Amino acid sequence: MSARIAAAAALLVAALALAQPVRDALAPEAPSAPAAGAGDLAGNVLSGSFRPLLLTYLWLKGDVLYGEGRDAECYELYRILHALYPDNERARDYVGWFLAFNLKQKAPGAAVGWTWAETGLEMLLGTPEGPSIVADWIRKQCGQNSIALERYAGPKWEEERVWRAGLRGFAARHFGEELSRFAAGVRVLEGRGAFADRARRAVLLRSLAYEELLRYGEAPHLAEALAALRETAEAVADEPDLRAYFEDRARCLAAAAEGQVPEPLPAPDAYPVAMALLGRGAKDGDKGALDRAIALLDALRAQADGVPGATGFHEELDLVRRWRARVEDPEKTARPPLPFDGMP
Repeated sequence: MSARIAAAAALLVAALALAQPVRDALAPEAPSAPAAGAGDLAGNVLSGSFRPLLLTYLWLKGDVLYGEGRDAECYELYRILHALYPDNERARDYVGWFLAFNLKQKAPGAAVGWTWAETGLEMLLGTPEGPSIVADWIRKQCGQNSIALERYAGPKWEEERVWRAGLRGFAARHFGEELSRFAAGVRVLEGRGAFADRARRAVLLRSLAYEELLRYGEAPHLAEALAALRETAEAVADEPDLRAYFEDRARCLAAAAEGQVPEPLPAPDAYPVAMALLGRGAKDGDKGALDRAIALLDALRAQADGVPGATGFHEELDLVRRWRARVEDPEKTARPPLPFDGMP
């Protein structure tokens, strides 16, 4: 063995020793040649004694590409890695998760970001645990995180509309119909009965019902959402804080559907309740609902003003006030827009 080959082998062995604890969970079986896309190599390097060494090198190379910002190359390498693990579900889950969550965040634009994320989502739908991860992506990564603050105005909302358009096509391909963001998340979880998936479904249905109230002034999924939230609360009855959390979500959603402000009103629910009141007020010409929405948003604005990096909710306030003027005098006031205008 030449000195150069020996040195290279020593470096790879050292890399294997350092990386093996992280990659043990991803130990693969040998792939077939078509899956690996490697032709004759499958008979020796990819299925022989050098296979672990080669795979470790590819994982390390992916880490380097990601760290150096060579994201397009990283994307292609992870697609190769996915093909090299045809029978290892944990490995395929990891690769899909990495593309959908991590790499998507570094994309130079929404179009490229969607391509990378969609590749990961496609990978995840094919594994037993993957649909749960897809549901989490829909809740957290298809635009804004609906558990934190799902705004329906400003630059973040405009960006999210692009992600939602991609998701509608994704749903059409897999479920035979275009679905809105949270409806797609609910569909992904269809038939999954584990408690964690039932809890995921409950919070997705909550977001879906609030969006329906904003968009249509009524929520076809309201009863389903309330039932799911209350069922989840009962399932965690021995955890008082968790039970109170889900009970509060159900109580606030039920009040908003009636055009009322829940009392007490937890801080996380103030914004979605305000936007639900906007939808109801716009549909029914309900001045009271619009006035209550203005009061909620004005309080949120007062809390946010002066806080570095916080939003003042000025766009939403202006919109609700325009609808209030429209309801007051429809003959002299043109119809203002709503957040979902122009969206299928």
